[in-house]
Amino acid sequence: MNSKALPAFTAIFLAATVASATPVNYSLGQFGQLGLDLPEGWTANSQGKDAEGGGAVKITPGGGFPLVLLMTPLAAANAEDLDAAAQQAVEAAKPGLAKNAVETELPVKDLESEGSHAWYVSATDKTVEAGTGTSFKHVDQGAAAVGRLLVSFTILTNANDGAEHAQALEIVKSARHLSAGPPWRTPQGGVAVSYPGKAWKLALDLPGFEMAPTQLGREGKGVRLAGKNKTTGMVVTVFLEEAHAGSTAVAQREDAWKTMQTASPMDRQDVKRSERGPMAILEMRVPTYWGREVNQKSVNAYLVRDGVLADVHLSKVRFQDSDMELFEKVLGTVRFVD
Repeated sequence: MNSKALPAFTAIFLAATVASATPVNYSLGQFGQLGLDLPEGWTANSQGKDAEGGGAVKITPGGGFPLVLLMTPLAAANAEDLDAAAQQAVEAAKPGLAKNAVETELPVKDLESEGSHAWYVSATDKTVEAGTGTSFKHVDQGAAAVGRLLVSFTILTNANDGAEHAQALEIVKSARHLSAGPPWRTPQGGVAVSYPGKAWKLALDLPGFEMAPTQLGREGKGVRLAGKNKTTGMVVTVFLEEAHAGSTAVAQREDAWKTMQTASPMDRQDVKRSERGPMAILEMRVPTYWGREVNQKSVNAYLVRDGVLADVHLSKVRFQDSDMELFEKVLGTVRFVD
């Protein structure tokens, strides 16, 4: 297996170069961080997307031992289906490996830890007689569900029964998805969400909110950020996605309102529409849900910029009139940052 012949992955990419025996984190921007544990003497370098082997974290042991571990994290649109997606990725890789494999069968193996669940297959390349530092006899290829990330990985080596190979598998097991750091989250509780290809971000202040890493949006389109303030019980969800061609914030609000009534009919009361500067606002209260009393207040703020729709959704169950101040504090901070 030639390391130069590996597929070119499309990655959300990382900026770190590490030589450490301690846990290390790689920034994925607004999509959080990939955490790994490296054994002492191992090094990891972030490759650009045009590098040989594609964009990945390239990890190698010390002492010139002929082994390469490549790991590529991708943000997932639906974290609930990640296990299935990882297994499907492994099954899709098997036919390509089988063409040159010594083995007649390539059984799927798994690695599970607290932060991830990985599946992979192992093959011996019959076209490689004597492995070198760039042409390898053995390959493990797989994918791991890591939080809200799908992490593809490949281990290339000439000795698949040694300590280094076992350590490479332990590195894969150590993978974990961590929340994003600055500038996506500031000490003052500010968060910012960016949209691919745009120079601006949508920012808002959310002190006291626990935020999950930014995800890909519906069906992998756009981005989504969600969080909750456990003290107040307020939930926030921010969507950035492509707006209807030539549409305005008001038009997007009206389209959303029509869709809500059709897609999820329920008793919506106190429905109000208003505009505040660039924001078109839709308010409502849902007294009951599936026969259970919830008294949920919802406020959606719609904005449109450069063909992108921003939808900020705030909600709180067991709503009281005095809680409206909580909504106003957040709405007053919604803005675009260039």
